[in-house]
Amino acid sequence: MNIPIRPVFSTLIVAFTLASCTVPRSLRTDVSAWNPKSPSPAWVERTLESMSLEEKAAQLVCVWTEGGYLAEDTDAWQNLLRLAGERKIGGFIFSVGDVYEYAMHINRLQAVAETPLLISADFEHGVGMRVRRTTTFPRAMALGATRNPDYAYRMGKVVAREARALGVYQNYAPVVDINNNPANPVINTRSFGDNPDLVAEMALAFIRGTQEEGVIATVKHFPGHGDTNLDTHLDLPLLTFSRSRFDSLELAPFKKTFEEGVLSVMIAHIAASAFDSVRGVPATVSPSISTNLLRRELGFRGLVVTDAMVMRGVSAKYHPAESIVLALKAGADLILMPPDADIAIDAIVGAVKRKELSEQRLDASVRKVLSMKDWVGLDDERFVDLDGISRIVASSEHLALARDIARKSITVLGNKSGLLPLGRIDRKMADLVLTDQDDLTAGIPFHRHLTRRLGSIPEIVLTPRSDSLDYRTALDSLLRADIVFSQLYFSIRSGEMTGFAPEPVRRLINSLIDSGKVVIGVSFGNPYLIVDFSRMDTYVCAYNGSSVVVD
Repeated sequence: MNIPIRPVFSTLIVAFTLASCTVPRSLRTDVSAWNPKSPSPAWVERTLESMSLEEKAAQLVCVWTEGGYLAEDTDAWQNLLRLAGERKIGGFIFSVGDVYEYAMHINRLQAVAETPLLISADFEHGVGMRVRRTTTFPRAMALGATRNPDYAYRMGKVVAREARALGVYQNYAPVVDINNNPANPVINTRSFGDNPDLVAEMALAFIRGTQEEGVIATVKHFPGHGDTNLDTHLDLPLLTFSRSRFDSLELAPFKKTFEEGVLSVMIAHIAASAFDSVRGVPATVSPSISTNLLRRELGFRGLVVTDAMVMRGVSAKYHPAESIVLALKAGADLILMPPDADIAIDAIVGAVKRKELSEQRLDASVRKVLSMKDWVGLDDERFVDLDGISRIVASSEHLALARDIARKSITVLGNKSGLLPLGRIDRKMADLVLTDQDDLTAGIPFHRHLTRRLGSIPEIVLTPRSDSLDYRTALDSLLRADIVFSQLYFSIRSGEMTGFAPEPVRRLINSLIDSGKVVIGVSFGNPYLIVDFSRMDTYVCAYNGSSVVVD
């Protein structure tokens, strides 16, 4: 889809379309610069040799935990202590929490672990994606809109610095899926764009920044999740593309990141008929994809992580114990978020004892997990320096970079009446806030900016709870204005099938346009809404509604 763009603000860099482009190749990708410490194979081998079969199996399991405070006597905390201390699992993936809660939680778990834990998290658009009061960056598609790989490199460094400061050593980012399907319900703005060269360039820069700071970068979702119409949290997508199509599009960014030394890759719960003769086999449990394609053909030698095993893309078809063993047999090294950690460990042990999985194969994956722990320095120091957090996390330098990227990413698609940049407007105005969340506060920050600039403007907010009467009342009120600002908060959220404008919203906007109103749309989420609202006078893509973008 080629969309003509013209620059209108001095602060808006209008360099992004949702189509192809020429990508600058200004960044050196020197693999040797990505090694913050010399490896210690002696520690890896010594640790491996000291482990029992059960302990080795546990090293391949990464368990979900919230990042917030848990009291010592809660069942949840006691279970985490048991998994870290008694069962000796390999690591945890942390979810939402606050700065010091995160760090203290990690330190408490590291203290009971015999082998240091590999702590990971999803920090795709910054540590602020999961941790309050840290640095939040614009989404990956906004980063792609800047067309500046140096921003991706610097962002990667900042995210890694803040992650390490809290005790997180593996980031499940960047997303290298090519989002060439506007109806994709799960990738969308998580992707750098729909051009494989751009995606690869931005991903390589982000990876280099991340790994220079001693954090493991993880490219995902192999072999490509950008052109699907199903969310793997809910179902199993089947890709029927040809092998040549995969080679030229989906696999292209993965190949480049493998060649340049990314340390980890995440396998998706996606079936691909180009690689598997058996229909409907998720890549996670497919030897054809996880071993033949990934390791043998593409030569990847790093850590292979499954996507979360609780997701319906795999869990709907397989029993938890079965899926864990199949994933390891297929080629995975680390099992992410199994439905039950104990079942996962016991399933691995049972598979080895039954000779279904060789202990040599088990050792190979344990060795990779331990090598990653060694690479990030956990063999030397596993605890977070609480006193050092405030010197790193959400520093003025980090926040300034996030603001700069946000300013440079804003994209204007059309400005028919020439109202941008906003100056004095003598006509009647209204501000319409449309959101896919039940949030009456949505739109307040941007509305505040509008009123400061243009004076008092009436505001109308419509949420999923709004009924037909609310829409009719809103239309009657909006018809009294000449210009309608329309804030669009429709964002992709994993597992929720959100991000698209429902029929009442489309009908309302089109009624305003049909009545001759000038509608200025600002998408604080899914940029592809322009497909539904192509007749708007002006359309601005902000890619998400975080404060760093709105401000």
